[in-house]
Amino acid sequence: DLINELRTALSELVLNVEGASAMQMYDLHRLAEGVVLGLFREILDLPDIRNLNATERKNFPAIDLADDTKRFAVQVTSTPTLDKIKDTLSTFLQHDLTSSYDRLVVYVLTRKQNSYSQSAINSIVQGRLDFQADRDILDYRDLLTKAVDLSPAKVRAAVEVLDSYMRGGTATGLADTDFDPPLAVEGAS
Repeated sequence: DLINELRTALSELVLNVEGASAMQMYDLHRLAEGVVLGLFREILDLPDIRNLNATERKNFPAIDLADDTKRFAVQVTSTPTLDKIKDTLSTFLQHDLTSSYDRLVVYVLTRKQNSYSQSAINSIVQGRLDFQADRDILDYRDLLTKAVDLSPAKVRAAVEVLDSYMRGGTATGLADTDFDPPLAVEGAS
């Protein structure tokens, strides 16, 4: 039941992001960084992950989330194209973020493409970063795959992150600077 709840809630988030994109309402994308942060804490076991746009500065270059302890960085985007991936990698390298982070993951809020050209990626990274498209570009399906092997307590925590976010509350264990609800459109009743 918990896995089904997680699947339903993640699917709703994807639909909300796709709908907001269709309406050219992009605030939801920024707000979704908070829910991705909570999900990565629970599902990918990144307890020290934080939102750089909240703790460092708005529009931190190339990445939105990072776990300095595990040297793990995340770009959260709704744009699943190879051009977006290449742009993220270029910016990450231009700002020498490899000095702080060994791994970069691009999390697509909607649905990633079926495949990405690894040779095009390699032409950007040129050996300066180990970025593998099949490992480092994730979407909700990857999180669900990993969640199947989690303890019920971890799955429940991930469900609570999504539930709280959708209701506009603050999930347990997330500081206000890490979590930026609600998903609802301002002014809507």
